[in-house]
Amino acid sequence: MGSALVDGAMSGFNMMERHQQRKNNNERLAMLDERDDQRYQDRQGRLSDLDKRDNERYQNTVDYRNQTAAETKSHRDWQKSARENSEQWAKDQKMMGPGWDYFRANGQVSPEHKEMFSRNPGYDPRTFVNPEARQKVKLLGEKLESVMTSGQMTKVNEPETIELFDQVFKDKFSSSVGKFDHVIGASIEDVSFAGFVPTNSKDGSVSFALKVQYDNGKSEIKPMTQGRSTDKDDPVLQMKPDELVATIRGKMMMADMIERPEYWDQMGQSMSGRKQSGQTQSQQQQNKTEANYRKEQAMIARDETNAIAKIESDSGMMEEDRLDAIKRVQATYKQRAQALDQSYGIESSEDGGGSEYQSGVDGLSVEDVVEKFMQANEGMTKEQALKVAMDKGHITNAK
Repeated sequence: MGSALVDGAMSGFNMMERHQQRKNNNERLAMLDERDDQRYQDRQGRLSDLDKRDNERYQNTVDYRNQTAAETKSHRDWQKSARENSEQWAKDQKMMGPGWDYFRANGQVSPEHKEMFSRNPGYDPRTFVNPEARQKVKLLGEKLESVMTSGQMTKVNEPETIELFDQVFKDKFSSSVGKFDHVIGASIEDVSFAGFVPTNSKDGSVSFALKVQYDNGKSEIKPMTQGRSTDKDDPVLQMKPDELVATIRGKMMMADMIERPEYWDQMGQSMSGRKQSGQTQSQQQQNKTEANYRKEQAMIARDETNAIAKIESDSGMMEEDRLDAIKRVQATYKQRAQALDQSYGIESSEDGGGSEYQSGVDGLSVEDVVEKFMQANEGMTKEQALKVAMDKGHITNAK
């Protein structure tokens, strides 16, 4: 009986042990299944993350390409717009002289000049009919002349000078009003001049700070750009001191032409060739104006020389591109010279006189003969030199 009892106990023990083993095995299998499932889930998660990153990289690539394409198109659009604006300005400059002549003769703008003056209200003769507008131009000119003479450049940012500059050139500053600024996310409501900003240029160039007011109530100080646009590719406008003064002098001359029409009528006749006799006060004033004309001519020639020298010093430019660039520069400065002649009431031939006149001096061209007379007679204009040379028989009419 004892043996049976022991056998029964052993049998029960073994059964319990097997039960525990089965339980442990089940638990171990469950844990393995759980770990396998976790590894599976982890693997799926990693694959999902990889797919997500791949999709993000793909989308980023697509976005970058779209952005690059958009920026390239925007840059090309800006270049096209800048080129068209430059070409339009060159055409407008040619029309301004005749437009002013017509207004001074008839007291009104001719129909063919109305559109041109609407694009350039700051050069519209009707603007200078207002005595207050003329007075502001004169005051601004006097202040800037004083600053340049004294060398005290800090005075250009005096409140009165800033206010005068804003009023005289308001048409230039406000040309961007109504445009949408994508950086700010609002439309431009008003623009005013905020002051001159020195640059790091050795020639003393300055840029122009503008206070831009937006329709959402915000305002920012931004530099004036060449195209007066909100385009990020539009370069900041910079002007040398002498260019700035020349621009003001142009305004002063236009104001004076309206204020003293008799003098400028006489000036127009004298510029075409007057006798070099006694120097009356009026003639002295005429000589001063002619000297200003010669000075501006020299500035144009100097700027053209510098521009061509810069192109020629560019070692990375192909020769064909270099020649094309030089031709464009020469055409641009030729237009500037013609516009200067028109502003002083001088009729200049398209090719400098070579096709209308011929030289009677062996070895010298028409331009050479004219230059000789100008060198021998200080203050003599090109038109005067041409007339004297023709009177003496050194130049004859080719027609």
